[in-house]
Amino acid sequence: MRHPAAFPRLIAVAILLAIGVPRVAAADAPTAPAAPLAAGVIAPDFAAQDLSGKTVRLSDFRGKVVVLDFWATWCGPCIAAMPHTQEVAASYRDQGVVVIASCTNDSRASFERWVRANAEKYPDIRWSHDAAERSPARASLALYGVRGIPTQYVIDREGWIVDMVLGYMPGEKILDAALAKAGVKVDPAVVAQGKADLRKREEMMSRPPAPGSAPLPLRLVKPAAEKKP
Repeated sequence: MRHPAAFPRLIAVAILLAIGVPRVAAADAPTAPAAPLAAGVIAPDFAAQDLSGKTVRLSDFRGKVVVLDFWATWCGPCIAAMPHTQEVAASYRDQGVVVIASCTNDSRASFERWVRANAEKYPDIRWSHDAAERSPARASLALYGVRGIPTQYVIDREGWIVDMVLGYMPGEKILDAALAKAGVKVDPAVVAQGKADLRKREEMMSRPPAPGSAPLPLRLVKPAAEKKP
């Protein structure tokens, strides 16, 4: 039985979201998690559909290191993070790293339109869409408790969540460093930069924010009843 270590990043997540961290397997939760799942639990399996309509399951990639990226076409921070996500996908592909961009809280039509127009810029990202769209049954909310995007989970080859990355700031290497926790060989200098980037975030969140500013480029997910921006 694995005994997950406590990750310093959980402190930052707790400060950012002012919520607790679940320490039980997702399957034990009778309702949507009150907080985004964090390191130390098995990543819940779910089905989505790719651009052609083929079913894509997270479990299809067991044995790979997966970056599960919850995003939406209307989410500016999600789109801004994609060039770096593509860079990560290309850099670590040969080590069995797969990036699944799971479009959530968004319509199928918007997903298809955006992917057809932009996918060629991100050739190493695998695109999928949650058919539950804006319903509370969408996997990002019902299974993972995600209420802000982009949220990227790093899942190891056995299916365990080893880290979670919220938002993105240009030049950050937090996602790269997180891959090292899943056994991916990452340049030590990159890992060190990722840790330094995380410390900067924590320091930033410890200071009172300026009026109207956000601590991270993270788009809160709109309730299902609201229209997208």
